[in-house]
Amino acid sequence: VLIRSPEWVRPTMDGRKMENGTVLAAFLSLSCIVRDHPQVAEEMFGGNKSASELKTSQQCAQLALSSVRTSMHETFKQLLKAGIESREATVVFFQYLVESNAGRAQMAVDERRTSSEGMLINLAAVLLRLSEPFLTPDFKKIALVDNEYPICPRLDLSKETRLLATSSEVEGWRDGAAAALIARKKGTKGEQVHRYEPNWSESDNKAEFLKNHPHLASEPLPYTFITEVFWLTLRTLHVGVLKSMAQHQALVRRLAQLSQEQEHRAKIAHGNSMRIALESVLCDPHFLEVGVKMYVFFAEWLCQLVDPVSAGQVLPVPKPLPEAYRAVPEFAIADMGEFVVFVLRTQPAILLRVPNLDRILKAIIMLLADTELLNSTHLRSNLVEILLALAPTDSTDPLSAQLAYLFEPKDSSSFMALIGPALMDLYIDIESTGRDSQFYEKFNVRYQIACLFRYLWGIPIHKAAILARGADMERSVRFINMLLNDATYLLDEALNKLQEIHEREVKMKDPSWKTLPAAERAEDQRNHSREEHVVRIEFLLANETVNLLSYLSAELAAPFMLPEMVSRVAEMLNFFLVTLADPSKRENLHVANPAKYHFSPKKLLLMIVNTYLNFANQPDFIEACAKDGRSFKPQVFQGAVKLVKPCTNDASKVAAFQQLVEAIVHQSQTNVDQDELLGDVPDEFLDPIMQTLMLDPVRLPTSGKTMDRSVIMRILLTEHLDPFNRAELTPEMLEEDKEIKAAVYEFVSSKGLDPDKMGASS
Repeated sequence: VLIRSPEWVRPTMDGRKMENGTVLAAFLSLSCIVRDHPQVAEEMFGGNKSASELKTSQQCAQLALSSVRTSMHETFKQLLKAGIESREATVVFFQYLVESNAGRAQMAVDERRTSSEGMLINLAAVLLRLSEPFLTPDFKKIALVDNEYPICPRLDLSKETRLLATSSEVEGWRDGAAAALIARKKGTKGEQVHRYEPNWSESDNKAEFLKNHPHLASEPLPYTFITEVFWLTLRTLHVGVLKSMAQHQALVRRLAQLSQEQEHRAKIAHGNSMRIALESVLCDPHFLEVGVKMYVFFAEWLCQLVDPVSAGQVLPVPKPLPEAYRAVPEFAIADMGEFVVFVLRTQPAILLRVPNLDRILKAIIMLLADTELLNSTHLRSNLVEILLALAPTDSTDPLSAQLAYLFEPKDSSSFMALIGPALMDLYIDIESTGRDSQFYEKFNVRYQIACLFRYLWGIPIHKAAILARGADMERSVRFINMLLNDATYLLDEALNKLQEIHEREVKMKDPSWKTLPAAERAEDQRNHSREEHVVRIEFLLANETVNLLSYLSAELAAPFMLPEMVSRVAEMLNFFLVTLADPSKRENLHVANPAKYHFSPKKLLLMIVNTYLNFANQPDFIEACAKDGRSFKPQVFQGAVKLVKPCTNDASKVAAFQQLVEAIVHQSQTNVDQDELLGDVPDEFLDPIMQTLMLDPVRLPTSGKTMDRSVIMRILLTEHLDPFNRAELTPEMLEEDKEIKAAVYEFVSSKGLDPDKMGASS
């Protein structure tokens, strides 16, 4: 009676009409979310209810929702067991209900044409309960998931971005995958299929509708029920639940901002009501637990799909990659991360109850470490957020300590040991994500990577793996170059903005400021708040990056001291040391509450001094520091020694820094004497860009120009282009200019100097 009813399912209905106009969808719409039923939400969570009253209301709401979800699960389970026709009709109902709400996954949602938020969350809860029997810890049911589904799915995935395939490629594989599936099922119980024909009204214009939705006209394929419900659940989570989770997190952030401003109490109260109402529907413990189990299952399925033998534990994975893997929609991987992060932020104890959580970590490491598995740098960066959320970086958090096992490899051959090297590679690759917001995204992701590095550095196996990756000189130089770029930009920006905050604080303390027009004072306060927010973020990122440079260079000094790098390192350290130690500059960094901006001058100065000391025994570094005409000032450096003393109890460190400063000052005087001996250097011996003496001249075959190797190599770290004509140029293409080199050496020797003892920064 149900499945043959005209109100069972109507293909042409949008999500809102499906919810209100079909037999069972309306039962799923019970909700206390403000956007769905504002009156219900107001009655349960509005007014001036106490915390205990709100908790009671939330428990009542969750009990009611649990009852509905249990009843609907039982109803659909009976329909699915009632025979092949009923099963197909039920799957079609789920399919149409999900597809009619595909628009909810978009940035701008048309609420008039999509189902309510609560209905989609309840639908996901029912589908998760239907999935629960095959989400077993032994993963025995993974073999029953038909891998052809991403290529020829029942659901319309044509507009979704795939991991490694275009829409036309997937369409080209479709017939072959369908034929392989049918052939595999032939002669088995699983080959039986039934086509359910939904009800069409005369006004539906069936022919036109099927023309625009050709996948609905296709004959059903013999997929197992596990395959069907697996993908229906993933799709429903994407369309409904993950959108709501993102809105919840945005609401939490907004409430945190408002809480800093006392005049927004009414908005905060309303926002809290919205939050608690949404959590009543979204944060049922059983719902979240089974959701995590679903993504654990998905992660293991993905690993077995790529590598049926080792299931992702041996990298790189076998190539060529299966077409089914290449056709997997990106949203499934992105959602896995966002769901787990949401659970960590709202009900983290749930993760301790879910077995095999390490399978999600294994999948993430596989996707990050084997760079051929993902085209999307943005998606790879999303995976870093999950790693950081799971990593026990907070030693005071007992839950964090219980998750530590996830990051502790048994030995260096474990796939876990690949995290550090994979993060180094991503740090480089994230320079370009292909998105409009890539400039800001890269700093956020690199900050997360730096936080993970700090944690991994304390685990010997991870530290050894990172240092081993650093032995790849070409890759480590690119990594260090990015680190220097980030540290320079972030710290420079943060210190400049701090000076502006200092100036505005001085201005606003002056009695004359109160006499200014109210509009002008309001504008000053807005600018002040805006700059405070930005500088907090920039110092947070800068501190982590400078710290990474400090402890990494202590163990991996060689790449920093290459001719193309040593001057950059010296100039960066000199600039920031002078900014912090020069009395005239230091005065401008005084603000009312430096801790508010994550600005600790003593801590920052000590990190910079530690980095100096990592290179104290390197003659090229000492010369590069002394040659830095922009920042090196002997008096400021000598004064910096006095500033370091209160920053540390380690007298030997202060003595070592004083000795280094003396060596740099001495080298500076030696350089002055050397310059006097050299006199006027012929123009042809000078690098055309930096105007430094070319002790290692190389010819650029693309333009015919000659440059010093250290200068052009520094340029090529950023882009493989000839700086004179923008033609493609790689380090391997550089040609030693023996003629110029011989002439330079003869010139230097004629002045009584030994060219072999002159540093690369001369």
